Amino acid sequence: MFRGVPSRELPTGWAWIAGFLSGVLGGSVGAGGPPVIIYTALQPWGKFPIKSTLVGFFLATSIAAGVVQAGLGLMTGEVLVLFASGLPALVTGVMTGSYLFGRINSDGYRKVLNILLMLLGVVMVIKSIAN
Repeated sequence: MFRGVPSRELPTGWAWIAGFLSGVLGGSVGAGGPPVIIYTALQPWGKFPIKSTLVGFFLATSIAAGVVQAGLGLMTGEVLVLFASGLPALVTGVMTGSYLFGRINSDGYRKVLNILLMLLGVVMVIKSIAN
């Protein structure tokens, strides 16, 4: 996992598989990110293409989810208040991440990405056991 940059790009079929698995996980447990994160981590890209791919993916899926939830009447006043209460943490996280991103090289970024992916997996396993 921490062996450095892969030597060649994955075949196009893997993008479709990652997208399919992301949709399945997103629809079933609300966490569709890991397959796409793994896919980008296995590409021989630098930190900028990885980041832009992930930002685009999460932006598109978040907008789609918000539109569907609003269409189903799930955007209540309480939900909007909770969203607003989380905005300071969101802005702080984005600013901190942007600051750190500018100070890390592509190899370090790839290592951080892998560590966070492993932590996400551990959290998901613990949550599944707790429920």
